[in-house]
Amino acid sequence: MKILVIGGTGHMGSFLCGILRERGHDVTVATRHGNAPEGTRAVICDVSAPETLIPLKSEGFDTVIEFPGGVKQVYDAIGDSVGHIIGCGSMWMYG
Repeated sequence: MKILVIGGTGHMGSFLCGILRERGHDVTVATRHGNAPEGTRAVICDVSAPETLIPLKSEGFDTVIEFPGGVKQVYDAIGDSVGHIIGCGSMWMYG
């Protein structure tokens, strides 16, 4: 499965990326900084600037997993081009 992980460089996201890769998935990480966990591909974008996500529509992701808490922005920007969008978050986001 072709999966985009937004927030894949954070604590939970990087752990999830490793599990997905171990299970044979093609994992791309959307990041503001250009770094990504080993075995994944990085694309530079920012959920707080949803227009940066629009070029990802053509990639044909089966699933998008979103950690930073911008699932509505992700849905509005690329929701019509993916099979599933999974919004994950934690109380840590709010301090």
